[in-house]
Amino acid sequence: MICNSILDNLSDLSVRLQEVESGCVDMNELGLGSARLSLVNALEGFRSSRYRLGQKLSAYKAFFKASQGWMVAATAIADAMGCEERTIRRIIDDFERVSEVPDVVIKALQQAGYDPAARKNAGMIAKILGMPDKAGDLDLDIAVTEAALATKVAEQIGRSRGAVAAALIPPEKRRRLAVRQKIRTALTSIPADQKLAELVSAIEEEMYSWGQVKPVTITITPRASESPSSRRTNLELAA
Repeated sequence: MICNSILDNLSDLSVRLQEVESGCVDMNELGLGSARLSLVNALEGFRSSRYRLGQKLSAYKAFFKASQGWMVAATAIADAMGCEERTIRRIIDDFERVSEVPDVVIKALQQAGYDPAARKNAGMIAKILGMPDKAGDLDLDIAVTEAALATKVAEQIGRSRGAVAAALIPPEKRRRLAVRQKIRTALTSIPADQKLAELVSAIEEEMYSWGQVKPVTITITPRASESPSSRRTNLELAA
């Protein structure tokens, strides 16, 4: 998780990066200091623009000839952000994934409030790039709006299909599915060889809260779920 104290770490990060650079890059190379400063400044608003941060990270990384030196720098950046080094790699990958998208499209997305590097917006970019541009008359503002609407409609259709599928499940099976989902969630952190014992203990205590105090004999038969929309469960109780 990225911490909220990043601003307190920026000055220290700049110093740390200069220390890393001294052994890994040509300190006289033109633009190095500017790339570092731009990167540090981009960290202040990283939550609002993954694209901008990825752009600055990619530009700064280019100064490192040896991957080992960049790994040290990336780790220092990650420490300042309160995240893991792999998060830095992912941010760069997300930027480079859209680095060939025309600048006019990138700017249109940004002006409309969409982060071009956010993976959730990849569908929008694909739709915009797929729109016909006759004699350069494509209105990008309208194109962004249409792509956003089409993406949202597609998401709503997907959710609607899921809701329809769920509605077709008989009430008693929906109820059982809800119980199973809660059981699965509760047992997530329990080792596989201890799940059954934990489940049985929970059932015993729950039955006691109902006022059931006499022993009950049941048969437990593992079987696949009858609900097509759910994942296969580990256990079904057959009373």
